[in-house]
Amino acid sequence: AVARFVVRHAAYISIRDTASAERILLWKKNTEVVQTFDPSISLLKDQCDINRTKKLFVFIPRFSTGWTPEVMDKFTRIFREVQREGAEIRIISMQPFDPRERRLTERFSHDLQIPVHEALVMEEVVRKIEGATCVITERYHGIIAAALACGVPFVALRLRESDKLDALARMCGCPVETLQSFQKS
Repeated sequence: AVARFVVRHAAYISIRDTASAERILLWKKNTEVVQTFDPSISLLKDQCDINRTKKLFVFIPRFSTGWTPEVMDKFTRIFREVQREGAEIRIISMQPFDPRERRLTERFSHDLQIPVHEALVMEEVVRKIEGATCVITERYHGIIAAALACGVPFVALRLRESDKLDALARMCGCPVETLQSFQKS
């Protein structure tokens, strides 16, 4: 009800993903709907160091029911192989106070023998991903925005087709996977 009120009274609506844009268009309002990037990306442009001198892969998971023991084991195997090849894996938690996300990131931290880095604000995210070879993420806010603002390639781990991550990755020409389909490449 609140969303429909806002749409009805807005001059235009800016939407980040295709599914939301299509849903709002079905409401048949006279409001213009524009699919676009998150405007916060432009605020980060001058804050990034793009020097990529080492292999650094940043992993930013979020808790979801897709993290089965089999999927966790698969990611651990892939990341261990990347470590054996001389690359660094960095785990970033954007919701470190969520007990489910903490359990998830601590499991990876334990299995890979690396620390979990916390990032609660955009500047911390930028500092922790700048210089990375690639960001592998399930999070939209801050992470893909920071990856785009810093010029770091990313792999989006979407929950479903046409969600925000899927739409943004496709617009950028970056790979889109699910937890189940992700493989080392």
